[in-house]
Amino acid sequence: MDSDAERLARVQRVIDGHREEIERLRNRPTWLSVIGVIAIIVVGGGLVELVRHLI
Repeated sequence: MDSDAERLARVQRVIDGHREEIERLRNRPTWLSVIGVIAIIVVGGGLVELVRHLI
């Protein structure tokens, strides 16, 4: 059975990992976000057209 200290250390590692991920996302170039949004729109539109053709 884990002690309180072990559980606290595990939770702290998870929190630190989330903080690092947030910082990495903040530091990425804006154009990557724009490309991601465009890709979602293109893929979403393609799926809509595919469904229309199947119906």
